[in-house]
Amino acid sequence: MPSRVTIAFVTALALSACGDQPDDEPEGEVSAAEAKPKLVTGENGIRRQEGFLVEKLHEIPLQPYGSWISLAFDSKGSLLAGAEDGPLHRVRLTEEGKVGEVEVVKGVPGRVHGILEAFDSLYVVSHERNALVRCRDLNGDGVYDREESILPLDGDGEHGPHAVILTEDEEGLYLIAGNQCPIPIKAQFPSLPAPGGWIARLPPNASEIHIVAAGLRNAYDLVLNAQGDLFTCDSDAEQDAGLPWYRAPHFLHVASGADFGWREGGEKWPAHYADSLPPVAELGPASPAGLISGNLTHFPKRYRNAVFVLDWTFGAIHAVHLTAKGASYASEPELFLSGANLPVTDAVIAKDGSLYFITGGRGVPSSLYRVRHKNPNSISREKPTGNHLRDQRLRLETFHQAPPSGIALREAWSRLGSPDRFVRHAARIALERQPVADWQDLFVKETGIRAVINAALALARKAPVHRRAALAKLSNLFYGSLNTENKLAYLRAFAIATK
Repeated sequence: MPSRVTIAFVTALALSACGDQPDDEPEGEVSAAEAKPKLVTGENGIRRQEGFLVEKLHEIPLQPYGSWISLAFDSKGSLLAGAEDGPLHRVRLTEEGKVGEVEVVKGVPGRVHGILEAFDSLYVVSHERNALVRCRDLNGDGVYDREESILPLDGDGEHGPHAVILTEDEEGLYLIAGNQCPIPIKAQFPSLPAPGGWIARLPPNASEIHIVAAGLRNAYDLVLNAQGDLFTCDSDAEQDAGLPWYRAPHFLHVASGADFGWREGGEKWPAHYADSLPPVAELGPASPAGLISGNLTHFPKRYRNAVFVLDWTFGAIHAVHLTAKGASYASEPELFLSGANLPVTDAVIAKDGSLYFITGGRGVPSSLYRVRHKNPNSISREKPTGNHLRDQRLRLETFHQAPPSGIALREAWSRLGSPDRFVRHAARIALERQPVADWQDLFVKETGIRAVINAALALARKAPVHRRAALAKLSNLFYGSLNTENKLAYLRAFAIATK
């Protein structure tokens, strides 16, 4: 599991959980900003948002099952659960969604942190094999006949490799790993390599590995929202608590090329660094484990636009409500449920729109729970509304792994001065992929303040031999006339150019 914070604390999310909210929120009538959460306590002692039902379906003893830390549905509607130090289990569910038979999945290695069924295969991130493993059931009898370690992964335990999910186009895989799992040697980078944990995109056979983002401490899971944008939640370091450089777990929109700035000790990057990206939300001290998008639930509308974050240490699930903001998102975190002795590890959404989650980790006996709403809403999914800034970001991100081109250079340069930070970030990463010789003249002639600062930053990062040119261009700007955002970006570019 992610690092455990040992100090006692109560999050602001829990303290703010007051006010009245009707159980049956009418569709579309109450916005996320207007709704007032109200926590109530059920018969099982679990506090949850009013209108929801939380059932304990099954207790899983340590012997012979182990402590469960990962969860997924297979194509036949059974749950697959990975044990911390044991085998993968299959949980067959009844028509009512209750637990039937529990059995060991044969032909699959154990100590599974990530599970995904896709491309006629079962993918597992196995700490027993130290690899991403692809297993195949050739005759459909539930026993896997072929096992192949398609990507060796160094690093073991809680800070090693973790989850694997399907990409937004369903043509590949996303893989996430903690800060004690080195990036594979064959990896390709959209920008400069960064230390710490990382996220990669792979084809189904893992023949290539493209790093999407890095600079994480120990992000444990990743998830796509209804719009197809990628999110993760990085953990804190409990040994830093109370120190100036301590930073609480960050809920992050994972944009291509992002370096989220985790470094050892006091070297962590502040959120304002222009070559990094800010968090969408800060959740307070916690140990974030599993993530799940609410878009496939049959919960009230506001929860279908949320991402649920499981906090292992404090036994809580937070709903991070997302709304579009420029090319990224604004957030409204809310305590969704919590309980004593509830070390939540992972969650999945069933076909009936209910949420299943498990507890476990660090040798703790596990339990399986189900969350439903009193009045489930089975409705057609809304199509995402248009967002031109998000479209600009996505367009620029297509150049991050592509060969240099005149089109990429023109479009990147035209967006360096965008008022949107995520668009500027995508443009700078695309620019860093282009040969400096192709844009030197553009740099000399540029007069836009944001464009000059971001081009100087790209030049200083990409080509140390040209740092004097970056400094000369920056010196033409009158620092005192810049707004706060541009001053911070100027200072960051200046600092890199003078290294």
